[in-house]
Amino acid sequence: MSSWPVSGSPSPGCRGTRKDTAATWYTSGCGYAVFAVNPNADQVEGDPCYRDLKSIPGGVDWVVIGTKPQAAEAIVRECADLGIKRVWMHRGPGAGSVSHSAAEYGRQCGITVIEGGCPCMFDPTSDPGHKAMRFVFTLTGNVPRRV
Repeated sequence: MSSWPVSGSPSPGCRGTRKDTAATWYTSGCGYAVFAVNPNADQVEGDPCYRDLKSIPGGVDWVVIGTKPQAAEAIVRECADLGIKRVWMHRGPGAGSVSHSAAEYGRQCGITVIEGGCPCMFDPTSDPGHKAMRFVFTLTGNVPRRV
C-alpha cells in the first residue's frame, strides 16, 4: 500500500480545513493511506494529525504539499532527509503550493517533483470538474506538461 500525507487545518474556513480533496477522493477505494500533517494541529476531520513527516508511523512513499509556497522548501528538505522520492506541489488557480526553488532543491536531491495541478485531475475516473480544471490549467501553465 502506498501512503502520502497532505496538509490539514483544524480551523473552519481555512484553506485545507479538510485533509484535502485528493485525500478524500483517493481514500475512497484506491488503496492509499492518507495522513494529515500540520505542526499546529492534533486532529483534522477526527483523524490524527502529525506534526511532521518523520512522525508518521511507517513513513510514507510520497507527499502532496497543500500549503503556502513559502513552506514548501522546508517540506521538500524534510522529504530529502527521509528519503522520500516523490513530491507533488498542489496548484489550482493562483500560486497554490508551488515553490520553484523548493522544486529545484528536490530535483538536485533526486526527488521527482510535480509543480502544479492536483492528483484528482489525472485519474481516469476523476470527476468532470477536475477534468475541466486539468484542461484549462494545462493551457494556462498551472499544470505541468511534463515532469
